[in-house]
Amino acid sequence: FDLLGMNVIMPTAMVTMHQDPQLSQGSRRTAERGIRVLQRLRDFDAVQKNAQAIQAVALEESTNDSNDKLIQYWSAFFEKWGYQEQQRNDIAEAMKKVMA
Repeated sequence: FDLLGMNVIMPTAMVTMHQDPQLSQGSRRTAERGIRVLQRLRDFDAVQKNAQAIQAVALEESTNDSNDKLIQYWSAFFEKWGYQEQQRNDIAEAMKKVMA
């Protein structure tokens, strides 16, 4: 799942970070493609669990299990890339689309 998730997270974050409208639009298209792939796979348990963990991390929501390995993994990923509030909100919205 890691690569599939990153193919949504990273371009979604870049949409608002790019100064060039063409680069921003390219990131938007890449993110939308990634979302469509994950939507087709959403019935798999791993996709649901990772999408929920990503959304929780993006929204900085506490979970019942603070030792959850997925929360830890995605928290470290978000921290590594330094996603700010706008990017986190956009990522949470993308995961909402995946789980819809």
